[in-house]
Amino acid sequence: MRERLRIGEVARLVGVTPKTVRYYEKIGLLKEVDRSGSGYRLYSADDLLRLQRVRKLQSLGLSLRQVGSVLGEGRSEASLRDILKALRAGVDSEIGSLKERRRLLDEMLSRDELETAGPSPTFERAMELLGKHLVGLDEKTLEQEKKLWSILDAFEWPEDYDQGNERLFRYYADHPGEYRDLLVVGERLSSLADLPEDDPRVVEVAEELVAYFEKYPPPEYLGNPPWTADDPTGRTMIELMLSSMSPAQQRVMALIGEWAEAGEKEDAGA
Repeated sequence: MRERLRIGEVARLVGVTPKTVRYYEKIGLLKEVDRSGSGYRLYSADDLLRLQRVRKLQSLGLSLRQVGSVLGEGRSEASLRDILKALRAGVDSEIGSLKERRRLLDEMLSRDELETAGPSPTFERAMELLGKHLVGLDEKTLEQEKKLWSILDAFEWPEDYDQGNERLFRYYADHPGEYRDLLVVGERLSSLADLPEDDPRVVEVAEELVAYFEKYPPPEYLGNPPWTADDPTGRTMIELMLSSMSPAQQRVMALIGEWAEAGEKEDAGA
């Protein structure tokens, strides 16, 4: 009468497939077992207990290599304890990450519109330096400004991105009249959000923006903002900025670009 378990019986008791049991034997997690006269593998209670330990350690997050190390000859309970402590620390870290993800999801779900802007360090810095000038500013304008910076802040730009923004915000903080005039034009641009791109006010706002920058040309020490660079990074930043705008607002930017290009051609032909 047979006294030991065959591979299928062992696999069923532990909750794995026979293929898994054979693999554990192949990599040394199980010692080579005895065979019957017909060649069937035969497993003892000790083999069953070892298999159960392997599965238990795997369920705790140990890799098969770690399981083999823990179950190897001469390994102490202290070794297993150290590994389990490291796994526990990893779980704590994952829990922290999951809590942060949940917070961000809750924040998004709490918004009236899912597409409204998320956190933006650049926008927050602008508020620190220029916030007193934004009192009474149209809410739609403020939200669009935040959305624009939120889109840009989502990427790891070269260091001149933060440095250039800091110089720009400080410049406007030192020139409040110039900044207030910019906000007026900004509100006009924001008012186009729900208008068609062929609305007559589109051209008017484009002309106002051009007039503003003719009146207040940026000083040389500010340097060129990264989005003005004629390279893939600069062009990508422009496209990202435009993605936060409505068709009518995008048309304003397109008109300014067309006029600037036409002016350059005239200067070249003069």
